[in-house]
Amino acid sequence: MPYQSDIQVVDGYVRAEVTGARIPATAKSDHLDTFKKIRDVVRRANTKRLLLVSKLTGPLAPMLVFDFTNDPEKIGWSRNQSVALVGLSESARDALEMIELLAVNRDMPVKLFDDENSAIAWLNQQPGG
Repeated sequence: MPYQSDIQVVDGYVRAEVTGARIPATAKSDHLDTFKKIRDVVRRANTKRLLLVSKLTGPLAPMLVFDFTNDPEKIGWSRNQSVALVGLSESARDALEMIELLAVNRDMPVKLFDDENSAIAWLNQQPGG
């Protein structure tokens, strides 16, 4: 079953909350479909700031994270978009830690937070709102 996403434009940034279970057989297509939806809203909102709240469960394939952070332009994602990550489940947080590490190593403005308020405060300091 594809992920469910709630995507909203909020005061200079886009907030996307994603829920569902990662299923290895469909994880790549589920991730790509979801990120394309988010990307389209970010573009229409004319912002470079994204708050991504993950409630996804289940394991995340390391290669999927590597592919996305290594070549985000492949799905039309800009390397200079500021992304604040909030993981609200243990498996979501583990996956987001890996995303943050790879993204930062590629000089992308991506940061993991424990709560939305801290994430929003950081986003509001980033360019492109």
